[in-house]
Amino acid sequence: MYKRQVLMLEVKDPRGLDRVAGLIRSRGLTRSVFVNTNDPEVARRVHGLGLTAQLWRSARQMRTDRPERWRSYVDLLDVDIKARDADLRRAVDSGIPRVWAHTVVTPAQRDRALALGCNGIITDAPGRLARHRTPGPGAVTAALGR
Repeated sequence: MYKRQVLMLEVKDPRGLDRVAGLIRSRGLTRSVFVNTNDPEVARRVHGLGLTAQLWRSARQMRTDRPERWRSYVDLLDVDIKARDADLRRAVDSGIPRVWAHTVVTPAQRDRALALGCNGIITDAPGRLARHRTPGPGAVTAALGR
């Protein structure tokens, strides 16, 4: 069975974004690379360059964020699993097509994220989560290298 592979590329210095965009486009990877940032304005720029924008937010940021403001240019909202239930629900209800929780390391965290409506998780412990029930249809698990 074919599984689509994606890469998350974090933008540490947005001054190099034009060059990164050129490399991604020249290789036909605009739908296979999530360009990740913590800055909504950088995410807007990523989207404007025709790339797939991923915006990550901490639990503290999620307390005051209004994710619906970003739905026109954020393709993936990556939220801290430590965020309050209400903040995770607000992210899920924002209209952003993908809301994934990070960094999920226990089955209980996975189950909470999925129960609150997240449609994916980011983990650095995929083996631990794989020994438990499989997430529902359409859920995605992404592994991070550490």
